[in-house]
Parts: sequence; C-alpha cells; structure tokens
Amino acid sequence: MYAPYISEELRLRVLSLLHVGVSVETIMQIHNESVEKQGGPCNRDDFLTHRYVRRQERSIQRSTHELDEDDAVSVGLWVKAHWNNVFFYENFSKNDTFTLGIQTEWQLQQMIQFSNCRLLVYDSKFGSNKLKFPVRSLVVFNSENKAIPVAWIITPRFANIDTYRWMRALYNRVRAKDPTWKLAGFVVDEPSTDIQAIREMKRCSDSEMRAEIAKKLGEAVNKICKGTGTANVFEDFMVESVDAAEFMDYFKAIWYPRIGMWTRALKTLPLASQETCAAIEFYHEQLKIRLTNEKDQSVYQRVDWLVNKLFTKVHSFFWLDEYSGKEDFTRYMKDEWMSGPTSPPGVNH
Repeated sequence: MYAPYISEELRLRVLSLLHVGVSVETIMQIHNESVEKQGGPCNRDDFLTHRYVRRQERSIQRSTHELDEDDAVSVGLWVKAHWNNVFFYENFSKNDTFTLGIQTEWQLQQMIQFSNCRLLVYDSKFGSNKLKFPVRSLVVFNSENKAIPVAWIITPRFANIDTYRWMRALYNRVRAKDPTWKLAGFVVDEPSTDIQAIREMKRCSDSEMRAEIAKKLGEAVNKICKGTGTANVFEDFMVESVDAAEFMDYFKAIWYPRIGMWTRALKTLPLASQETCAAIEFYHEQLKIRLTNEKDQSVYQRVDWLVNKLFTKVHSFFWLDEYSGKEDFTRYMKDEWMSGPTSPPGVNH
C-alpha cells in the first residue's frame, strides 16, 4: 500500500527523523504503536507505509550538496530547485554581494506565531571563524522561552544597505501571509558580539591578564550603560592594560575605531534580558553541535554544503524540538539522534 496523500506534518516528521538518523524500522515502529494506542486507523496518516518511508530514505541517501564543481553555480541550482523556501537571493556580481535568505513554510509559521507583538532577534555572526560565510539567524522565542530559528541569511559581509534589502523582502513575505503581523521589539547583537570577541582574548595567552582585561572591559561597559561614563573609559582601559602589548595592538586596530558605535548603542538601546541572552547562547550551542560537526572540515569552505545542511539536517533538529508528539520517539534519540542517515559509498550529503 502507498501513502501519497499523507499530511504535511507527517511528511515533515518522516523526513526530519530520517535526516537526524532514525531508521526506517524505528519510524514505522513508532507510527504503528501510535495507531494501536488510538484503537486502529482512523485517518489518512494512519496508513503510512514502510515502502513510502524507505523511498524517502533512499532519496536522502542519493542526494548531494555539490550540484556543480563551481560553488556559486551549485548554490544557484539549489535556489532554482527550492525557490519557495528562498525569500531573498543575489549572486555575486560587480555591484552586489552574495546574499541568500532561507525560510521554510514551517519557519514562516513559527515567525508569525511567536514574533507577532513580541521580540525578534537578529543573531549575526555564527561560524565567522570556521565557515566560508557566517550564518546569520533570525530567532523567535516559544512559550518556554526557547529560541527557534525562523530564517537563515548567508552573506559574507554586514552592511546596512544589504540588511535592509533582505529584511524588506522578508517583511513583505510575512505580511503577505498575515497582514496583521507586527513586532514589539527587535534585538541586535553587534555591540555585545564585539565585546564577546574581545573577551576571547586570542591575542593574550596569560590567563590572569585575560581575566583582568575582561573585568576592566566589563566595568567600562557597565559605566556607559548606567550613564556615568563615555568613550573615555576605554582610553583609561588602554592605559591600564599597556602590559598586554600584543592584545592592545589588536584592540586598537580592530575594535577601538568602533567604540563610538558601541557607546551609542549601549546608551540609546535597551539591553536584552538575561533570559533572552541565555536562550540565544543555548541556540548557539545547538547550532554548533548540529551544524559544525563534520569529520571532513574542507566542506566548511563550500556554501552549497552550508545551505544544504541548514535546510535538511539542522532544520530537522529544530522541527523535531517543537513537534508536539516527540515523546513518542524520545527513547530512540540517545542511540540514533546524532548519526544521520547512512550513505552508500561515495555519496555526499
């Protein structure tokens, strides 16, 4: 028996479970147990077949992220095949920088549900040290204050004019779906991300000095937030930290020119709550585990790999996190959750 008319929710559940590594047999066992609990089949989804799930598994196994040797051409082919999940796309040209905005129908629904008259967070720099281009996420919070990515933007640079263009396209997409949608607030991470980057102290190997520098930076930021300090507090910081010569050279060259932006942001914009910051930090950890866990790290230099993995495996993890019936298969998660579908020799995902 074939199940061609299953619901979108069941289709997504099957694909998501396969993408994160749950076997066909386990999926069917979970499904059959669920049907038995309700006393037998009573709707179209109850007739899900082993043949259908196996066919989806084979389709995943045969798929590859590398549609062309040329990365840009490969991404262009992916966009043509998945145009309904792309809200903005510009390839490299003389005038424009590569930008790709990805949002599935499920992500759009989550954005409308959890950001209408609520917060939307722009997380802008994940993977900037490892991936060819960083992943920029738009994130909402569910009823449990857990972060859900509702769009991913892949672009090599952060520029106001570029951001405005893809953000306008996304706004139009959301409003076309729900004309009543509006935001209560928008959280940006630029100033705090910069401070976090400094606190990593890659130019300073002495642990005690790192701790002291981090403390002084924190005090400087705190003074600005309270309105008792200006950009001059960073001048004092540089004088007091003169012993960390290599770090100070790095600080002056990279971060000091941006202090004006930091101070204006800290003075004029409200700070996100600790709960919001904690939720975003947890999202970072999830994204790190689910995205950058490849044995062959050369794939990190291909955008087509990044696009494909976000759209398939990473999206599957977050979809399953929010799936209301996930308790039916949680006992299988420990053994199978992280492996992903087994590919035949020579097949890439």
